[in-house]
Amino acid sequence: MPDPYLLLEPVRDAAGVVPDADCLEANAAACRFLRVSRDEVVGQRLVGQVSTESSDALLAWCADALAIGEPVGREERLSTHSGGPRRVNVLCVPVGAAVGVSWHEANERSDDRGVVAGAMATSEAHYRRLADSSIDVVLHTGADGLIAWSSPSIEAILGWRPEEIVGVRVSELMHPDDLVRVQALQQEVLSSGQTEGRIQARFIAGDGSYRWMSDVGRALFDESGALVGGIDALRDVQAEHDAREALAVSEEHYRLLAENSSDIVFRSTRDSRIEWISPSVAEVLGFDAGGLVGTTTSDLVHPDDRPHVLSVIRASGGPGVRSYEARFLTAAGGSRWMAVTVRPVFNQVGAPVAWIGSARDIEDQHETREELRRSEERFRTAMESAPSGMAVVGLDQRFMEVNPALCRLLTRSEQWLLRHTVNDVMDSADAQVARPVRTAVMSGVIRSGAVEHQMIRADGTRIWVEHSMGLLRDDAGLPAAFVCQFNDITEPREARDQLQYIATHDALTELVNRRELVSRVEGLLAMRPRTGINVAMLFIDVDELKPINDAHGHSVGDKVIVAVAQRIRDQVRANDTVARFGGDEFVVVLPSIHTVADAERVAGKIQAALEPPVFVEGLLLDVTLSIGIAMAEPGDDPDEVLQRADYALYRAKRSGRDRTVVYDVAIDAV
Repeated sequence: MPDPYLLLEPVRDAAGVVPDADCLEANAAACRFLRVSRDEVVGQRLVGQVSTESSDALLAWCADALAIGEPVGREERLSTHSGGPRRVNVLCVPVGAAVGVSWHEANERSDDRGVVAGAMATSEAHYRRLADSSIDVVLHTGADGLIAWSSPSIEAILGWRPEEIVGVRVSELMHPDDLVRVQALQQEVLSSGQTEGRIQARFIAGDGSYRWMSDVGRALFDESGALVGGIDALRDVQAEHDAREALAVSEEHYRLLAENSSDIVFRSTRDSRIEWISPSVAEVLGFDAGGLVGTTTSDLVHPDDRPHVLSVIRASGGPGVRSYEARFLTAAGGSRWMAVTVRPVFNQVGAPVAWIGSARDIEDQHETREELRRSEERFRTAMESAPSGMAVVGLDQRFMEVNPALCRLLTRSEQWLLRHTVNDVMDSADAQVARPVRTAVMSGVIRSGAVEHQMIRADGTRIWVEHSMGLLRDDAGLPAAFVCQFNDITEPREARDQLQYIATHDALTELVNRRELVSRVEGLLAMRPRTGINVAMLFIDVDELKPINDAHGHSVGDKVIVAVAQRIRDQVRANDTVARFGGDEFVVVLPSIHTVADAERVAGKIQAALEPPVFVEGLLLDVTLSIGIAMAEPGDDPDEVLQRADYALYRAKRSGRDRTVVYDVAIDAV
């Protein structure tokens, strides 16, 4: 049965005292002795595994073995917390920076040096096996400083076979640039009376490259104090060194970027005390960067904004980024709006240890946003209080915002309007009327435009509105929506139409008057001529109206005029014009007529319509008409055409009345 053994790494305090040790390895016998599993003891501290008295003794012996660099043997009563004391022979053997501890049951002759020597040999064999299987490189040098033995792990780490470096000095394996530091450390260790030193240096590999190794070296002395050799424990730290180098380069790059950035970059402790802040803080806020070290970041925040900032920081306890906008105080006593982004920094076990962040000056952007907000607020206030209907209408004519006045105007709820389009409250013909104005506004031909059209209320009634519109653009300057205003002009429009009607129509017969007649004839004769299409003008006079007025009064005469007007209107087309030209004179304008015969047929129908007597105030009165016809072509003068028709009428009356005469230039122009 093998003896129990442990591989311990002493833990030293600031004064160099060894209060405890880490257990690096334990064999099965040791686990049985301590009554623990291997997982329960390896990686744990010695104190707690054995009794306090026993652990104190073992730690003292370990310290002695490391100090003299030789095995130390003792006889002691060793016990665990869960078992009774047992008398054992204990041997402590230095192995690099660690100490191997083995023990076996003591007999009555425990001072037998042969037993101790055997135990020492056994223990040394155990720890040699440990060194052989270690992932670190263990080198043993003799008094001459030459390597006497190397653990096999050197081949996997540095590419040397152990026998290749036997007889080589450790310093010969080191990079020349590191020898000065190594020799200085050796001198310091020897002069101070210490036996152990630690350093990182580059070691040459079998392929000629170098790797960074951590070297824990221990000098070995005999009982007389003479140097008899040394132990070097080498650990591959190339990855850690590369990581540190990369981190140093990254930090240097970051610092260069931060120092030359217009943003403020900072690092603070866990409790938000500034450790470093970029020089740009002087330009942005007016503070000296060095003077802010040690202050808290909240000291820079405007007091009114600190609760908001604190709530943002506390909102998420995880690794996420926190962002906020707040006013930061300036050295001049004012404040500026800053956009801040901070991120927590965590240690290897996931505990937050610091903050890094940046702050960007957004004073101008914030003022722009505030002005936009105030402008939008003013716009909405104006919309809400405006007496006219107002709306923001999308490019697809959908209502996006409406004010109360528009809801009242159309007798629709806000919710209903926001679900519909402008075209839903208009006839299709009216929608077409507004389209040219929208196109002109969108293309930039005009900044704003207006059009009059009808809109339909919820009950189906129609109102006339003046629809004004302008264009809203997005941040890129592209059309985004229309801002529209709808003014109810139903009453003014009706009044205007009434005035227009009065100005253009005869009050007695409601036919167009002389001025409107001339205007319409001018329009007809100004049109582009079409082959075979003419305009005919019929000048009509009521025969013998004066005797009726004399016999029955002017009121009867007026009613005769009204009756004649109605019978004439009934005989013409909808697009023909019937006008009262004078007291008892009428003019009928026939556009788009082909021949004189067509005009004569219309005149015959009109005269036939007057063959039945006119019934007025109980009187049956015979009324006849005299008609003069003149043909006109596009481009003719309206007054001349009327005059020709009047000449023909005059000839009809001279010829006995109640007849139609066509203008003849050979007769009527004389």
